[in-house]
Amino acid sequence: MDLHERYDAAVAQWRSKNTTSVPALKQALESFCVPFAYQSGVIENPNISYQNTREIFESHAVSNYTGTLNTLLEMQNQRVCHEYLLPLIAERRPIRPRLVRKVHELLVFGTYGALLAEEDEHPGEYKKNEFRVGNDVGVDAEDVAEEMQILCDDLDSYEGPDYLRAAAFF
Repeated sequence: MDLHERYDAAVAQWRSKNTTSVPALKQALESFCVPFAYQSGVIENPNISYQNTREIFESHAVSNYTGTLNTLLEMQNQRVCHEYLLPLIAERRPIRPRLVRKVHELLVFGTYGALLAEEDEHPGEYKKNEFRVGNDVGVDAEDVAEEMQILCDDLDSYEGPDYLRAAAFF
């Protein structure tokens, strides 16, 4: 099976699931959310284990953890954000700038550094300063709100067959 056939099969499999309710969506994403949170978290936090991540998602607690509190907060925030998004996804709510800011707020709750707060940067708000990642700066701070609106409008109006490509673009 080539890449396009596998893509089509994955989209068909997802569409065959009845994900119009939170319980159905939760079941459909059961094998995805913990591995995604773990892989996302371990990039910056090598002390988190898959077991710790699973415990946070399933029992809201951890055992035998020796890493930083910040790492636990980030994993907890991913769980909270996941639970927040489930009903919105089930309802097929469009991605709007307000939702993007809310997701940011949920993901960084309690983890934002004092240096960023000193620079008037806060969870759930667009950047107010220029930040570099290597040589890249990204869009100017004063243009972020307009660019995010354009991006959300583009995504909302997309009607093509390549939903995963549209999501990756977003």
